[in-house]
Amino acid sequence: MHCLRRLDTDLTVADREGEVHFDGQIWSGGLWDARAGYEALGLSSRAFDTTVIDAQFDFAPDTSFDAAATAIYRKALTRDGAAAAKVVRDAFAARGITVTP
Repeated sequence: MHCLRRLDTDLTVADREGEVHFDGQIWSGGLWDARAGYEALGLSSRAFDTTVIDAQFDFAPDTSFDAAATAIYRKALTRDGAAAAKVVRDAFAARGITVTP
């Protein structure tokens, strides 16, 4: 299937190619890892999904990976607590995406 993207890679920002679909795998992988982290904490994947959707209202059309991850981190902290926010920060940090608390 030509339109599917892998989320189970170890791609980081160091692997960026400047191609939106390839580079999107870095972002999507971070989201996927954070979602799994929520589940490991006993939080629902729906809680993570809702937090991400809520954070997207703080995104601009040119929002960077770092700024978007920071917005998600802050929503996670507010909505889901410090442990959930740490999961988000750590998942994105593993991809080379910096969260500014």
